[in-house]
Amino acid sequence: SKRASKTQREAMRSLASRLEGPFTLQEYTDTIRETHALILDAAGNRYLGSLMLPLQGLSRRFWIVHAREENGDIERGGELHRAILTAIADGNAAAATNASRALNDYLVEFALAVVARRATR
Repeated sequence: SKRASKTQREAMRSLASRLEGPFTLQEYTDTIRETHALILDAAGNRYLGSLMLPLQGLSRRFWIVHAREENGDIERGGELHRAILTAIADGNAAAATNASRALNDYLVEFALAVVARRATR
């Protein structure tokens, strides 16, 4: 969040406002791709992308396959990504870290819930 340029911060604010919803699953997944790209670009670390892109792609695909609107998954994902974008746009590294951890915690819980549902079949 410390390296983001003014233009990158403005783009993040714009994207964060789009994540206020409501939106379809397709619209949401499009914004998440943009979110990932903006964050990686703002980090200014060319090696980070090569590490994160495969993980983000796998995580995003898993989530898309198993997300259920009736469970509030789309809204929750939007809230969590919006928090990250807003924190970075504000230059608040601690809030960005906390928001990133909250997203990670959600994704882990989401994956475990999916696995548990499949195990009981």
